[in-house]
Amino acid sequence: MKELQEIVNNQINSMITTGAIEEMIAIQLSGCIKGCIESTMREYSEFGKDIKNKINVSLCNALAHVTLPEYNKFVSDTVIELFGQVLETESKKHLETLLAKSLGSVPESIKASDLLEEVRAFWESDAEEHQQIEVGWDDFDSAIYVRFINPEYSFKSVRISCYNHGEQSDKHYHIGYISEQLNGQISGPAYRSTYASGLTGYLYRLYCAHTVITDFDEVYGENICLESY
Repeated sequence: MKELQEIVNNQINSMITTGAIEEMIAIQLSGCIKGCIESTMREYSEFGKDIKNKINVSLCNALAHVTLPEYNKFVSDTVIELFGQVLETESKKHLETLLAKSLGSVPESIKASDLLEEVRAFWESDAEEHQQIEVGWDDFDSAIYVRFINPEYSFKSVRISCYNHGEQSDKHYHIGYISEQLNGQISGPAYRSTYASGLTGYLYRLYCAHTVITDFDEVYGENICLESY
C-alpha cells in the first residue's frame, strides 16, 4: 500500500509540476461554462427568448432602412428605358394634342351652349363628387356677366363680362373682361395673361380672337349638369 501511495503521490506531484491538473481543470471548467451558456441561451430559455426578441427587433429595424443600390439602380435604369420608349412612340402625338388644345385656334363664333360644354370639359375632373357646375348669371344694358364657379376649388372660379356694342344682332357678344378669383383681371395688359391657363387660357384666346358668342338666351340662368348624373 505504501508503494501504491507513493506512486499516486508521485504522479500527482508530477501532474502538478507539469501543469496537467491545471489543464484538466481548465478543460472541465470550460466545458462546464460552455454547457451553462448553451443551456442559458437555448431558444426556449428566458434569456434565449429575450435575445431572440432583441435580434428580431434589431433585424426588422435594420431591414426597414436597408437600401439595395444594385436593385435600386436596376429599377431606375428600367424606368428610364421604358420612359424613353414611351417618349419616342407616344410623346410626339400627345404633345401635338396638348398644343392643339392649349394653343390651337379658336372659332370665330361659338354658341353659348357650346361655351358651357367647354367649361364642363375643363372642370369635369374637379366636379366628380358634384352633380353640376354652378354658373352665376347677371346682365345690365348691353352686357352679360357670367361667373363659372369651380365646384371643388373656389379660387379657380372665373368671371367673364360679355358686351354687345351695336352688333348686327342683339344675340352677338364678345368677351370684354376676364377675371379669376385668385389672380384678378386677366384680360388687358399682356403681363396679366401670364396667369392664364386651363379654362382661363381658353377664355383668353376667345378674348384675343374677338370670338363672337351667340344665343345666350338659350342657356341664360342655367347651370352645367354633369353627364354622370
